[in-house]
Amino acid sequence: MPQAVRADVAALRGEVIRTLGVLRDTGVAVRTPWTVHDTLASGRSGTRSNDTEWWLPLAKSTRPEAVRLGVALKSVRFPCSRTDEVSSRSAGLWAATVAAADRRYLAWQRQEEQQLDNPGEVMAAMKRRVAAARELPKERQAARYASELVRACADTDQHTPS
Repeated sequence: MPQAVRADVAALRGEVIRTLGVLRDTGVAVRTPWTVHDTLASGRSGTRSNDTEWWLPLAKSTRPEAVRLGVALKSVRFPCSRTDEVSSRSAGLWAATVAAADRRYLAWQRQEEQQLDNPGEVMAAMKRRVAAARELPKERQAARYASELVRACADTDQHTPS
């Protein structure tokens, strides 16, 4: 672990715990990992996160919004392996917005949208969906988020148990 990160472990842990709490308070069924590692420690090959170990960009230069975004995205669980581009991005943006990491998520999506056939439409649709969801009471936001996770899988044959 880089020295700068090691010196700030308590603050990093606090950021992860706060973000998990905010997501839970809004109705996201978040699994708390046993360990959170810095992606710098995994080297070039990278190590995949799983339910008990998460790999996030913890280096000082990327915090705190990147840590919140990483936690939010690790918390988004689809009941399938392949997702619809609009619904999956809408669910991700909603979680990022709840975690106060929406600016970073949108910046990332602007980079990713080059791969889409209709990037402007996708971005506009996901922003509309999230804006509408955020106007709802917390309990209804959670239900809307859960339905968006299922909706992201609706047009695929990749349903798996969750």
